[in-house]
Amino acid sequence: MKSITFALLSIVPTFAQVIPNGASADLVLGQANFTVNTAGTSATKLSDPAGVVIDPTTRKVFVSDRGNKRVLRFSDMNALASGAAAEWVVGQPNFTSNGMGTTANTFGQFGPGGIYLDTSGRLWVADTGNCRVLRFDNALTATANQPNAARVYGQSNFTNSAPGTSATTMRFPASVLVDSGDRLWVVDIGNNRVLRFNSVSTHTTNGVAASGVLGQLNFTSANALPLEANSMDGPEGITMSSNGTLYVSDFERILRFNNAAALSNGANASGILGQPSFTESTFGGPSANYTNGPSGLLITVNDVLWVCDRKNNRMIYINSASTK
Repeated sequence: MKSITFALLSIVPTFAQVIPNGASADLVLGQANFTVNTAGTSATKLSDPAGVVIDPTTRKVFVSDRGNKRVLRFSDMNALASGAAAEWVVGQPNFTSNGMGTTANTFGQFGPGGIYLDTSGRLWVADTGNCRVLRFDNALTATANQPNAARVYGQSNFTNSAPGTSATTMRFPASVLVDSGDRLWVVDIGNNRVLRFNSVSTHTTNGVAASGVLGQLNFTSANALPLEANSMDGPEGITMSSNGTLYVSDFERILRFNNAAALSNGANASGILGQPSFTESTFGGPSANYTNGPSGLLITVNDVLWVCDRKNNRMIYINSASTK
């Protein structure tokens, strides 16, 4: 399978095999070739990309283009050539616009971060700057640019964008995913927590309350320290295995929550990676045992955890992540 490079970030699909150290990328999107590095606003250019997801059936590629306040969709990854043009844009009326209105709306985005495509073909966008999560239906088949979102979380309507700390509000959400049990998980970085929304397919109104929280004891607390098994400090990345194990990247560590959907508010993490204990945050030089500012995460079907180890300027993977 191809690996995909956006700027300096190599993203590998969940079905990929182990890649040897220092391997060359096979494809680049957002640039004409591997030696160019210029931001732009067009169907072939990106500006500060923040997230990527690939549909396992159609192989369509979705990219969160943060600097251009949009999400792009590319065709089948196996048919793409380097520098290929996107086929669809969410958040902008066309491929050459990157404007933002004075208020939030049903389609606009401000610094979108993590994105997720669920098994129903719905695209979920962490609209970070507007302190909300948007859901776009029929994302694999839609052809009209700048579609309206079908639902919003973190705000009571599509025109509000103020940050908050409660079961119905968010403060700069960074990442999202939807699990096989129809639950939405949101990394609420400004509130140092992860929110869980149950039964999202049944929600008929905007701004519904979260069903659970990890990283805080309740929905109205946003403290970051001290570092413990039940606290979070600037969480950013999230991924979940097929058996319901949740992984969250947090400051200098990665927290693992076994059977996450059944946990009570403020529950302890089951394990930790990247640090020797829950209370430590070592900034030592790069090694196989320490992470420094981990961000994006991906757990594969064979229990390999991929980590964007941001401040160490590298990607790493950890075998048998559920048992460490």
